[in-house]
Amino acid sequence: MARYHIIVLSKPTVGREDEFDRWYTNQHIRDLVKVPGIISARRFKLVERHTQGVPQQYVAEYEVETDDIDATMAAVQQRLGTDEMPMTDAFDMGSAAFLVAEAITEKLSAAS
Repeated sequence: MARYHIIVLSKPTVGREDEFDRWYTNQHIRDLVKVPGIISARRFKLVERHTQGVPQQYVAEYEVETDDIDATMAAVQQRLGTDEMPMTDAFDMGSAAFLVAEAITEKLSAAS
């Protein structure tokens, strides 16, 4: 099976960061790992002083294992905004960036 990473850059709607964080952490990433093929999820907050010029404040990374990434992405799209994956307007969709990546090298470490 092939491995992919879905990377989402996002930010909250102005003045709604707490609601955005609660929804993303307690609801959204938990809904996404229920999609067949998505095997893990994790959120990050960008360190502003090292990411200047990036309009988003957050990154979510989803690890995917599938032979059909198009079917997995279609399953995500099909669930978005339904009871299986409710959305919130505290998520600034206009500024979000959605990326799907496939590794082209092995993961290296300092011990490699």
